[in-house]
Amino acid sequence: MNWLFDDGAQERACELEIIALLLDAGADPFFKTPHGSCFDLLIECSCDDPNCCEKLVTILRHGAVLNEETTTSACETLSADPTSSSRRLLTLIEAVREAGGTWRDYCLQPHKRVLALRSLVAAGRAVPEKHWTPPFLVNLLSPSLPNGVIWTVLQFWRETG
Repeated sequence: MNWLFDDGAQERACELEIIALLLDAGADPFFKTPHGSCFDLLIECSCDDPNCCEKLVTILRHGAVLNEETTTSACETLSADPTSSSRRLLTLIEAVREAGGTWRDYCLQPHKRVLALRSLVAAGRAVPEKHWTPPFLVNLLSPSLPNGVIWTVLQFWRETG
């Protein structure tokens, strides 16, 4: 046991800070070395790391793009590993890829659903039921509400969410 860290939580927090510092300094998470990329190493270490999803989110927030080329071998490795952290990481990777490959695309998915629902309400193809739909959502979906207000609400949700 390392005398500097009384438990693994502090050590994992330091790992996240180091990853963020390296990426802030311009490190490429997909830079290939003879041992693989930073992303490949993250996948290999995910078996027993409860912070693997947070590390992936840190890499994604710094502009990494997940696509077929960068994640095919990772998904195969994670599919073969039955641990819960590997399953969570695989689920996150697949969700980000389906959303468009970037963290921004993934975070904007709920906003896109609200805008799509609002368009359906405006076209008369969907009607929010007063008994089941919360009043704030009925007002938010109202076609009479200006688009600028909708964008402000969605931006607030994104920043605080």
